[in-house]
Amino acid sequence: LDSDNPEVQYTLAVINIWVMWDWQGGEEAFKKTLSINPNHAEAHAYYSHFLLIMGRPQEEVMKEIETALKLDPLNPLILSLCAVSQIILKRLRVSIKLFNEALQIDPYYGFALSNLGEALYLSGRTEEALEKYKAYCVIMNLDNVTEAIERGIKEGSSEKAFVYMAEAFERKFQADYWAPFEIASRFVQAGNKNKALDWLEVGYEKRDQNMPYLCFPLFNSLRDEPRFQEIARKMGLPYK
Repeated sequence: LDSDNPEVQYTLAVINIWVMWDWQGGEEAFKKTLSINPNHAEAHAYYSHFLLIMGRPQEEVMKEIETALKLDPLNPLILSLCAVSQIILKRLRVSIKLFNEALQIDPYYGFALSNLGEALYLSGRTEEALEKYKAYCVIMNLDNVTEAIERGIKEGSSEKAFVYMAEAFERKFQADYWAPFEIASRFVQAGNKNKALDWLEVGYEKRDQNMPYLCFPLFNSLRDEPRFQEIARKMGLPYK
């Protein structure tokens, strides 16, 4: 009814990319959104993610990040989205700084807490990462997962904490649902490549909306695996 409404085009872009995996349609909708409303901060932030997913040059990505932050610098979502982009760009110090800024505004912002855990882990700050994951699970009322993390920490093994956490999320998936992509991520951290790949295959089958983020540095150890490459190929992603 109104294809010139920027919110219509923005919603279409998000659906095309994270639900339909229609990369061309998503980019067209993003470009139309920003041509109608150049000041749409969320569109700029999410467009930076799309550019990273497609392996576009860093200069293009940074332009979108900087524009989003300039337009809405006190929005925890914008700060967190831009921080995720910085993780993929391997600018981990900047990413951690942005997540902490988001949490200063909203200390209970789960999206920032969970992804701050990723940034800290990739920075080699594993114990701090586990504390952020635990805080996220407390906010999400994931008592069994919280207990699993605490058990691993008490046993003095971060690897066991990730094993227990991954297994607890597996049980959560069986009981109702949990994102297979996140379960795969925890198994990577637990050092279990086969289980990580199993869950990425489930993510593909279930069309987990996180699956476009196979570009996350966390999955670097899986890139040469034929199963990983096959998932990327079937999704039409431009990298191994």
